[in-house]
Amino acid sequence: MLEESDSDLIRFFDEIYKIIIPLNWASILQEDAKKKVVVILYLIASL
Repeated sequence: MLEESDSDLIRFFDEIYKIIIPLNWASILQEDAKKKVVVILYLIASL
């Protein structure tokens, strides 16, 4: 759905994810943090 609407948003989310979550974290911590990033971005978008 997002891919169809705006490909720039996908790159935006990927970049935000890379900035906030270090690659040297354990994969389980990365997955948990990814969910938190999504929630934060939804909250920002609702403003």
